[in-house]
Amino acid sequence: MAAKPVDLDNSTLVTLADHASKLLQEFIDQDDPRQRQRMAELLVELEHTISEFRRLRPPPLFRKEPPTLRLVRICSICEVEIRDDRESFETPGAAYHVDCYERETRIPRRK
Repeated sequence: MAAKPVDLDNSTLVTLADHASKLLQEFIDQDDPRQRQRMAELLVELEHTISEFRRLRPPPLFRKEPPTLRLVRICSICEVEIRDDRESFETPGAAYHVDCYERETRIPRRK
């Protein structure tokens, strides 16, 4: 991977973004199915332009903050605080009491 230049002129990035926009608009405007070769060429050029933009863009100014520590976990079903880890479990998006989860996911028996 090539090193990013320290002093980059933002006009280069603006020019690349403008060129990518024009390529995309030209691709959208192609309505004749016989122009598949031109459409393929546009896509290749667009991919190259985007990769060049990504290579030249400046690094972010601020680091991403680490995830915040959750001191209180709430059951996503009953919305009550979870106090005992042995009676609960957690997924990347939610936490559940084992009893609440079993009650909600129980499959009714056929009669």
